[in-house]
Amino acid sequence: MRGSPSPEGLTCLELAEEQAGDVEAKVGCLRNTMGRSDSLKTNPESVALLIRRLLPEAPSRLRVLQFLGNSVNLAHNENHESWGLRAAAGLLRLNVGNIEVITIFPRLIHIVLDGSTIPEDLRTKPGINWDQAGRGKSLYKSVASSVACDFSPRLSRVVLPLVRDSHIKLLSCAAETRRHPRTLVGHSEAAVIAISKVIGCMLPQPGYVQRVGGHGSQPRPQPDGTAGAAPRG
Repeated sequence: MRGSPSPEGLTCLELAEEQAGDVEAKVGCLRNTMGRSDSLKTNPESVALLIRRLLPEAPSRLRVLQFLGNSVNLAHNENHESWGLRAAAGLLRLNVGNIEVITIFPRLIHIVLDGSTIPEDLRTKPGINWDQAGRGKSLYKSVASSVACDFSPRLSRVVLPLVRDSHIKLLSCAAETRRHPRTLVGHSEAAVIAISKVIGCMLPQPGYVQRVGGHGSQPRPQPDGTAGAAPRG
């Protein structure tokens, strides 16, 4: 006996089997998502694919990653425990101290700067969108004068040199704040390796990596056909 039909025409047992199948499908989807997340922490090839999706144009990809690599080195020199790289579906992010300082989205660069050192004409440059709590207020309470700007990677050749000094000052201030709890658990060693390969320059891993069972030192990456100049932005 299969039980009485439900309003949808299914017996109770059939309805229960269907619901069980839905739960199993949701669990499978969750496992796949978790697997992709884990891969972006441990597999440089997965991160390389993510990078190509975020920055499909090779010239701007190299330029943006050189700037990001330079920021990693600066943060590491300020406080080797303070930073981490997060790679996730749809973004690549550098966190320093308690805040994010650079996030790469699909065809969009988000950079946090020190508002007191931004050239005034940069604020009115076409193609740059500014985001802050309000004119004259900090975006992040923990880092005074922090502001953020968004722009297309295609503008990186013009914009990155102009924001460099302001970003360096912001990084120094951010490195003095307490590291966000999620930075350690979310750090992607694979992202460090993948970026190093693109720019042809070995980037460090944060100081906490070896203590929590990280992979430690990695083989020196080979450039992917691009010049391995030191990151300059």
